[in-house]
Order: sequence, then structure tokens, then C-alpha cells
Amino acid sequence: KSRSAAQRAVTSTTKTDKNRLQGLLQGSVSPQVNSGAGAIYQTFLGDEAAADEFDPAHVEDLRESFKQFMKLCRHSLDMNKKIISDDQVEFHKQLEGSFAQMKSLMKNINFGDVESTPRERKIQFA
Repeated sequence: KSRSAAQRAVTSTTKTDKNRLQGLLQGSVSPQVNSGAGAIYQTFLGDEAAADEFDPAHVEDLRESFKQFMKLCRHSLDMNKKIISDDQVEFHKQLEGSFAQMKSLMKNINFGDVESTPRERKIQFA
């Protein structure tokens, strides 16, 4: 939730701080420490997780948090694509690839409009 709050803060300003946005994206979709969101997902919601061992309300809250997190990541990636310079295109492609891998890992969550194009997508933040 804290990473989502940080992304929400960066993406809701009129002048986007490109360096902060990219740092948040890198830490969110391709983390180097403790495997990030993917490890949390696998532990509590993945195929091998014993979700029935946890309070169902907490599991659903976590599932909803992941949905919002992924929507924020998608929105942040869309913003980043608009503001990068030519020398950052490869870095952006890596972020997109990492995001796709993370989404694939979380296959049992219906992310709804995360796949749609920016024009079709209406992101709602909780």
C-alpha cells in the first residue's frame, strides 16, 4: 500500500518528476531486493499459497491492493512512456517486460482494464 501511495503522489501532480517516477517504477515492477510484490503475491495468493490459512477478509484486501497496485504501475508506465527521452527507450522496454512478467505471475487475479489501451482505460484509484 505504501508503494501505491507513493506512485499515486508522483502521478497526480501537474509536473511529473521523471526521476522519481522511474525510481518508483523500477522498484515496483523490477525490484532487486526480496523479489518485491511478486514474492508477496506468491506467498499469500499464488498457486502454492495456503490462502485458506489466512483471514478471508485479509486475503481479499490483499487481492484488491494488488489490483490497485497493478493499475497504478500500468498508469505510471504510460506516463513514463510519454515523458522519456530517446536514450531511455530501452530502459522503458525493460520496465514493460518486467511488468508483463509480474502480471503473468499473478495470473489468478482479474486485473480488468490493465490490458486496455490508454484511451480505453479509465483508471480508478481507491
